[in-house]
Amino acid sequence: MNRTTLAGHALTASAFLLAGLLVLQLAQHGSLETPAHASMVIAQPGYTVMTARTRVDEDSFFALDNRHGTLVIYRLSARGELQPATVIDLARVFGDLDAPPQ
Repeated sequence: MNRTTLAGHALTASAFLLAGLLVLQLAQHGSLETPAHASMVIAQPGYTVMTARTRVDEDSFFALDNRHGTLVIYRLSARGELQPATVIDLARVFGDLDAPPQ
């Protein structure tokens, strides 16, 4: 084994050691958890999706279909199961938004 090979192995071992220490530090400070915040929003011309905490042990996923005016809500349970909660037709809730005001 020459010096270059030995140096490569030492650098690889150091990288794994540093990565392990980083994971331990993040786990101790709770930074590995990613709680849902309403600020986690993705908006595109045809749809908008976001996550939000809806109960103590439950997050929800909201998907808004901008073209059809439909809001679909899924619940993410504490066990990590995604369950459909409800589908809302926003045209029925808010009326015909394209109609002129009366």
